[in-house]
Amino acid sequence: MVFWSNTYWYKTLPENKNQLVIDENVKDNVIEIFRLTSLGNGAYVIAKILNEKGIITPSLYRSPNGYTIFNRHYVESNYWNAETVLSILKNKTYIGNMTFHKEECINHKTKKTIRIKPKDYKVVKNTHEPIIDEETFNKVQILISSRYNTH
Repeated sequence: MVFWSNTYWYKTLPENKNQLVIDENVKDNVIEIFRLTSLGNGAYVIAKILNEKGIITPSLYRSPNGYTIFNRHYVESNYWNAETVLSILKNKTYIGNMTFHKEECINHKTKKTIRIKPKDYKVVKNTHEPIIDEETFNKVQILISSRYNTH
């Protein structure tokens, strides 16, 4: 039996739930997303390409019954969007690093939290096998930050 981690393209094994291992079934998808971005495509265009190719979305892939939750209803949706692509492109998990301390609890009674600035995240390097090399990841981060929102 395999347990899924919160990150698409990685899974955890029952004997060690703290260790991430690459999910070979779908790792080529993340490589393709980074390749398309390196070629100058934006997140919207990449989402469109993934939809045209019929590549399964992270939420649908992890779902045991083939449905995702949308507005508290289960729906069969396999639609990529730019936000999902950007969250994958910005995720340091794909270069073998784990990121912690993204939120901080300010009131334990109400469970109110605040987001921590990305520069203050705690990062542990080389915790698992990377899918993307660090050079490609950094190149993509520069490309993402150089784009601006045209809406």
